[in-house]
Amino acid sequence: MTTLYDDRRPYDNFDATTREWDAIFIGGGASGRFGSSYFRAMGGNQLTIEMDNHLGGKCCKNACVLHHYLYEIAVELDKARIWDKKEYWPKFPQKNGKVEILPILRDYIVGREYVFDFMFHQSKEQLKLQFMLNRRASIVDPHTVKVEGKGDFKTKNIIVAAGAGPAMPNVPGNNLKGVYTYANFLELDYEPKDVVVVGASKSGLPWACFFNAVGCNTTVIEMMPALSQFPIDDDVRDYTLRMMKIRGLPVLDCTTLVSINGNGSVKSVTVKGKDGQEKTIKADLVYLGTGCTPRSKLVAPLGAKIGPKKEIIIDKYMATSVPGVYASGDITGGVMEMWKARQGGMMAAKNILGNPEAFETELFADTVHTFYETTWVGMTEKEAKEKVGQVFVARMPIQGYKNWLPLPLCEGTMEFAHQWTDLSGYQKIIYDAKTRKFLGAQHVGYGGKDSFQYLLYMIKQGATIDDIANLTELFINPTHFIQLSRLRSGMKNLVDLG
Repeated sequence: MTTLYDDRRPYDNFDATTREWDAIFIGGGASGRFGSSYFRAMGGNQLTIEMDNHLGGKCCKNACVLHHYLYEIAVELDKARIWDKKEYWPKFPQKNGKVEILPILRDYIVGREYVFDFMFHQSKEQLKLQFMLNRRASIVDPHTVKVEGKGDFKTKNIIVAAGAGPAMPNVPGNNLKGVYTYANFLELDYEPKDVVVVGASKSGLPWACFFNAVGCNTTVIEMMPALSQFPIDDDVRDYTLRMMKIRGLPVLDCTTLVSINGNGSVKSVTVKGKDGQEKTIKADLVYLGTGCTPRSKLVAPLGAKIGPKKEIIIDKYMATSVPGVYASGDITGGVMEMWKARQGGMMAAKNILGNPEAFETELFADTVHTFYETTWVGMTEKEAKEKVGQVFVARMPIQGYKNWLPLPLCEGTMEFAHQWTDLSGYQKIIYDAKTRKFLGAQHVGYGGKDSFQYLLYMIKQGATIDDIANLTELFINPTHFIQLSRLRSGMKNLVDLG
């Protein structure tokens, strides 16, 4: 239980004498909370209504934060398994060949309460937000919101930021005990042994690698070619997949889930492979990393335009097809990322309060977690060659070198670089060979993704190889893009390095 408020009951923090609000935000997750904060900071009078018992949304409850929590544990356990026979490494903590999952989840549930408390304190005391918790809202008309137990609230504008929920594949057995998504995974009450993860996705792969790392017999099935949904080059994709294979984690791509089998609880799954043949895989847990569906039913009474994936259609100013009604975050479909939710809420606030600004979401950095971070920004090498013609590429490890190559050499992979170099990572940076402009980068390793949000800014600013070569790197860093660029930046006619 949280310590700052009783999260089992509705909590109200607003001026009840207000007759009409400037804006009501339905949803207090990433988009609603940041949008409300920006709206309040700009002088607007807002009210935020959240059906859950905390602010901050699913990220801190059971999604992004849990995903990263499990990823960090997977990395630690992965290294413990790899170096278990080294005399200076502590022995791998195992019981019957497996690390128990339930204590890991219990620690997470305890820890997240501190996050909930912080969100509450900051929102109430520092940001001065007006909000309700544990209350459901519905839309009566473009200027009226009905709140369960409180009645009707009048507003000039409505911002719908109610997020999305897990998408369930329509197959037999999807409601059996032992079928989990991010939304109910923390309800796990047994120790699984055989796990099938459906979807080699951003939500599926981190869980798959976690299950593998704790010692479960884990299989990933993916209906598309493996990792093809991510804009990375074949060499980066192949390296990422090979690293999973080395750890004994098979990815069965071009494979479809036919059914989840069991009598009351999961016993196996039936899949159809790329050869058209069906086979059964033993499983006592099935994790569905099959995406999310926007909660767009909220706007049904208004007749707002809805897309084919149940997303609320908005224009570049966050406005729906109904005047005075805006939408932001996962409920608008497309890429479902934290930056989009937070910035989208902010942009909605700006546009409502008379500071019009278009929200551009086409170019962004992104990452997927396995046992590593695979991160990318900008064009792939293949895309760059198609669009600009001649490109310059610097990469590590280099191709065609037959000796021991402890590169990339950086924090997080020092043991690998000196003892099993093949595991130490992969990275590349791409330039337009004629204009010398930075076009894109990709990285597989640890700690590199932090730099990609700034690499994105450099792409947008038109940075060249000469600009990057003049940066001052913190040595040794996880990404070697600066020093690799510096090695070639003196050349008039750039020649690939690596």
